[in-house]
Amino acid sequence: MVAVVSLTWTVFTMGFNAVAGSNYGFLNRKPSTASLFDLMGPWPWYVVVATVLVLAVWALMTWPWERPATKTVTSQTTPR
Repeated sequence: MVAVVSLTWTVFTMGFNAVAGSNYGFLNRKPSTASLFDLMGPWPWYVVVATVLVLAVWALMTWPWERPATKTVTSQTTPR
């Protein structure tokens, strides 16, 4: 679900950036100054790398609180 929302936001924001001539979220180009994006490769690869990193961190942050699905055992009684 998080991936779907993130992808939807990315597509909407890139469209808005194209219409408005802006660079919200640094989705259309890197900032003009040095940043961590420089370590992630050129556009559009840094967007992909950043997305994968965010999803991985999100999964690691939520993993300790995820409960495994357990099967409930119900008693089997036969009608008399």
